[in-house]
Amino acid sequence: MPVAYHPQNFWQIIFAVYHTGLSQPRVWLRTMMLLPVSIGLALLNNYNEDFRGWSTDGLIMPFGFLVAVITSFRLSDAYHKYERAAGLLTAMHGSCRETTARLCAYVTPGNEEAIDLALQIRRLLVLGCVLIKEFVRGEKSDLAEEHDIGLLTASERQLLVNTMCIVAPSVVATDDDGAEQIDERLSAMTAAALKKDRYPSKNRAAFAFQQAQLINSQLHRRSHYSVPHTYMAVEAGICHCASIYEEVEHFGGSVLPLPYAQLTRLIALLFLCLVPISTVHGLGWGVIPLCFFANLVYFLVDDVASQMEVPFGHDANDVDLEKMIRRIDKHTAAQMSLLVRPNPNPNPNPNPNPNTAAQK
Repeated sequence: MPVAYHPQNFWQIIFAVYHTGLSQPRVWLRTMMLLPVSIGLALLNNYNEDFRGWSTDGLIMPFGFLVAVITSFRLSDAYHKYERAAGLLTAMHGSCRETTARLCAYVTPGNEEAIDLALQIRRLLVLGCVLIKEFVRGEKSDLAEEHDIGLLTASERQLLVNTMCIVAPSVVATDDDGAEQIDERLSAMTAAALKKDRYPSKNRAAFAFQQAQLINSQLHRRSHYSVPHTYMAVEAGICHCASIYEEVEHFGGSVLPLPYAQLTRLIALLFLCLVPISTVHGLGWGVIPLCFFANLVYFLVDDVASQMEVPFGHDANDVDLEKMIRRIDKHTAAQMSLLVRPNPNPNPNPNPNPNTAAQK
């Protein structure tokens, strides 16, 4: 989970190591890999008089501005992506709580069937959040754990894991006019020759929200809502959760285009290699610590940007999907408990005699 810090602690933030870029071995390895360049140039400058006469001061100029601009844009875009991902989780949490609150307010109290259907909607909302996490993390699951803890029924698991949901012809011919016609051989094919697929694993979260919509429609058709227009209010909340899933899916599957990522790293690599060449004559042996810190700073920036570009990953500073799902489950369950077990004493005044307080 992201490490909490106090913004007013200036020095503690600067020298923090745990769960920062400084704790990543890959950052130090990349920094040390470029250090031999500066060491070799320092040796040449100290022991080779011919090398001292070379004019290398202007080599770094064409790349300095490009590195500054590209690195700045990349770091800013990565942070905006991280911020947007955290905002989507917050919106998912708010939408689930709002939908649950509407169910508690609108469902006819005391009706066991209506309460059971409302509980099913809450279950499916939490299930959808869990399936979103599995999708963006790329986790392969047979949904056994979800079934064991009660988030998934046996029939739903059978449908999502084992049932062949998609059956399509595998041979389609096109005539001269361009109209698609089923090949004559299709009539002779057996069912085994058709293309069959199970329910797409990437669409499991959408299934949960679809089932929630079906149960919501049952509540409406069976007249379990105390006010007619409340069906649309609950439907809007479920649809909002589904739309957030689409955005989370986009964030989880979109990365920087390879040419752009390659360009940013190539220009930075050339810049870091030219820094010792341009400064070795003026600094001598001092070029070694200069290049060490230049390499370290750039690779720290690159590592931080790489983590923020994949905000739903497993890094310590990625958005905490597990914590948000636990909050959604806990808060919606607390809300729904008021519907299942209403307050036996709705009167806020503990004194049954309203005249006693006035007499006192």
